[in-house]
Amino acid sequence: MTLAIRFLPNPGRKVIYGASGRTYPSAGLTVDVPFSDAETIQSDQAIRLMIVGTTADRPVNVPGRINWPPREMYDTTLGTMIFLVPGSNPTKWIDITGSVV
Repeated sequence: MTLAIRFLPNPGRKVIYGASGRTYPSAGLTVDVPFSDAETIQSDQAIRLMIVGTTADRPVNVPGRINWPPREMYDTTLGTMIFLVPGSNPTKWIDITGSVV
């Protein structure tokens, strides 16, 4: 899995449409859309919930990039939310208990 954004489709919405022309069926409760399309999803289609990805896909600090890396994400490898330690360099992530993950 690559880094994606998890969306909650609006009621009655069967498909979410990305800017690339790809469609994302909303068969389940949520839909994971890759970053390349996720930033273009409009609020009339779905509600943005969280960033999701594997441990290997965790973002790192990118100097000069605003709002990057995200402050929290759902790590699908660990099956839990993780949080960025502000100002950490190298990038350090912790779980809800404060343990480094």
